[in-house]
Formats: sequence, C-alpha cells, structure tokens
Amino acid sequence: RFARSLFEHAALGSAAYVSGEKGNPYTQYLERRFDKWTPEEDTWATHILTDASSPESPWNPSYVPGTESLFAVGLPITNENRAASTNPYVMKLPMWQRKTAIPAVAKYVSEIAKSQYPGADQMVLDAAIGRLAPAVSNEEVESLFAIQLASNGTEVSVANVQALASVISDPRSTVRDAGTGYKILRSTYGAVSRAGRAHAIVDVTGGGAGGTLPLTPGQIPLPSNLYDQTGAQQVDVTINPLNRGLSDTVHHMSVTAPGGAGSSPPDVRLVGGGLSSGGAQAPGVIRADVTGTGGGAPGVNAHDVAGHIDRQLPSLSSNLNHAVNLVIDMCAAGFRETDMQNPAIAQVAHQIHSQDPQKLTHVAIAARALGPNDINMGAIDTIEKMIESGWNANQIERPAIWTAQALMNDPNHFYPSPSNVRVAWSHSQYQPTPNTSLSGSVVEALRKAEEKRHKRELGLE
Repeated sequence: RFARSLFEHAALGSAAYVSGEKGNPYTQYLERRFDKWTPEEDTWATHILTDASSPESPWNPSYVPGTESLFAVGLPITNENRAASTNPYVMKLPMWQRKTAIPAVAKYVSEIAKSQYPGADQMVLDAAIGRLAPAVSNEEVESLFAIQLASNGTEVSVANVQALASVISDPRSTVRDAGTGYKILRSTYGAVSRAGRAHAIVDVTGGGAGGTLPLTPGQIPLPSNLYDQTGAQQVDVTINPLNRGLSDTVHHMSVTAPGGAGSSPPDVRLVGGGLSSGGAQAPGVIRADVTGTGGGAPGVNAHDVAGHIDRQLPSLSSNLNHAVNLVIDMCAAGFRETDMQNPAIAQVAHQIHSQDPQKLTHVAIAARALGPNDINMGAIDTIEKMIESGWNANQIERPAIWTAQALMNDPNHFYPSPSNVRVAWSHSQYQPTPNTSLSGSVVEALRKAEEKRHKRELGLE
C-alpha cells in the first residue's frame, strides 16, 4: 500500500510537472532536477511519444540497444549519437567499431539535416537527424567508418562519403573495401584537382618602378579549403620561404596579376614557410609581395588577394565526381588496387582519361610492368604501338617496353613487333634499359631478320 501511494504521488507530480502546475513535492523535485518544463520540451515529448520510429522514442525497439551501445563504448548520449547508434548497419558492427562509426554517422546526418533545413530550430534538426540516421545505407556506413578511421573525423563530409559509397557500390567497380577505396579516391582526387588547378587573377592598380613592392601591411589568411590532405585545392603558384636561406616550403601556389597599361604582368608571390625577421609566422597565414613594372603606387589589398584565390579554387564536388568516374574507369581497364593508390600512376591515368578513356588499358599495362617511377606518356605511346603490332597485353613486360622504345626511336624506325623485340632483346650487344640506343650490330641483326622474314613471306626460303 505504501509503494502504491508513492507511485500515485509520483504520477500526479509528473503530470503537474509537464502541465506547468504547482503539483506536489515530487513536482518540485523534478523542477530542481530538470528545470522548468518548457513548451519546446512539450513539443519534443509529443514527437517522441507519437512517433515510434524516432530513435528518442521509448516505443522504438532500437532505443534500448542503441543506448546500451553508447554506454558500452563510452560515447555521450546525445540526440545525434543515439540516432546513429540505432542504424541497423551500425548495430551489426563489432562494439569496438561502433565507437568509430557512431560519431561519423552522427556528423554525416547532422550535415545533411542542416543542408535540408538551413537556419532551422535545433528541435527540427534533431527530428530530421532521427529520421535520416536509421536510413543511412550499408555502403555509407562502411565509407563513414573508413574515412573516420583514416582522418580522425576531419574528412567526414557528405561529399566525401557519398563519393566513396558510389565507388564501392558501383557494379563496374572492383573496389569493395571502403578503406582501400578511400586511399584510391584520395589518389585520383589529387590527380584530378592538380590537373584542374586554378589560375587566380588579382587586380593590381598601378605598379612599381621595379623590384619588390610590399603589399598592404598585414598577413593574408589562407582559404580553409587549401588545407586538403591531397594538396589538391591549391591555386597555380610558387611559394618561397620567408627566409631565402631555407629550402622548406609549406604551400606551393602562385598567383599572376595583370599589370598597368603597357607594362608586363607582375607576379603576386605568396610567400610562406620558414621564419621572418619578426619571428615565426602564424600557422595558416602567408605574406604576399607584388613584383612588376610600371609607375604609380601599389594599390593591392591583402583581403582582396585572399578573396580572389578563394573564388578561383576548383570546385570540390566537381573534382570528386571526376575522381569517382576515373576510379570506376580504371577498374574497368584492369588496374590493380595498389596501382590506383599511387599518385604518380593516378596522375598519368587522369591525363590519358581526359584525352581518350579507351587508352586507360595501356596505362594499366604500364603501371603493372613499369611501376610508378618509370611510367610516363612515352611508355603509354610505346605500349599502344606494341599492341597494334600484335603484342598480347598480358605478355608486355618492362624489358620489352624499353626495347620497343629503342626500336621506334632508332633512325630506321623499326616496327615494335614481338619478333623484332625478341631479336634485339636477345642480342649480346643490347641491354634493355630506359633510353638505350641500338648499336650497329643490333641494327644489322634486325635488318637480317627482316630480310629473312620477307623471303619467307615471298616463298623464297
């Protein structure tokens, strides 16, 4: 009877608490413990009690296991984390992986919610997060886990996650592991972005009589998206250390600026790294100088320079889309995953892909046979000629490529057929190395082999 009486008083006190009435001592306890009940809390309570799909609803069957996951891995219980913890694919992960996946999913859906409801009240965003988090796909969860693990969360974004998810889910792709896929995507994204590097134009009013003209006093804050790990979001510029005796540089960018009437274009040099006479330079800040000719005083504003750079940077989403397409086409061309992760190989692949995607198979052969240190456009052209000359793509190896190059570069322009390559390669006076010329005896052996082949074709032997 006593316990029943306690329960009745607690129920009455709780009802008074949520109704805003004076109530009983239990009502006062709740007010001291949780502060006054507000209309916002009333709205949120109505939401979670009437929508059983909300991760915050006690009627949601995932509410308890999701909350237990947060306790188990030591993550704070927030609306975002609880929503992420109830995702069915997150719940399938081992507990140690959930600690990495949950914050990533929470950040991902929070970014989506904010883009769908810009400037909305936090309660609206929380409701949207609760709707979005359980619907995140398996490929997205795998991508989020991989990116969170690789970057400690700094590279988790909607663009990155959706790009990686499309790579590992596309039926044309051979990449299925999200961790490997992200390394490949970083490599191809860097290649695409470097190729599309912006050329920032800075308006310069007047110029100087020559020499170096200091920009307005102060320093230029760098745009935040210059700090991409791939180094891909950099404008086309050269940076020298502040102390010319130092060889290290922080960023590599250059900005050209038009000069005055009848003057040659001055160079806006963004100088960073090293130490200045005034001591160490603040992180993320560069100093700028204008060098050029013409009369008048310099009229360049430091913030104008930064603004011009920011506007001229390549589009992140555009570069990511190109990088994803490049990965998928590289898979179709037969690239190995280790080759796709290499920046040098990715750079050549992007160059060929932008000209003729059908020739990516030649780049894949070069990557397999030569590796990243020796792959170049000349080797790609050689492989193309070799295939046209009857070579089986699976039989093209490093010595054969170098020998074929020597045959094609010889004044006699020998055909890089399998038979000619074998004749040169097997000759005692020839060593297959890059940029090797054919000796007179090798040339003579090739001529004799061609004569013999012609006679055989004419039936004279």
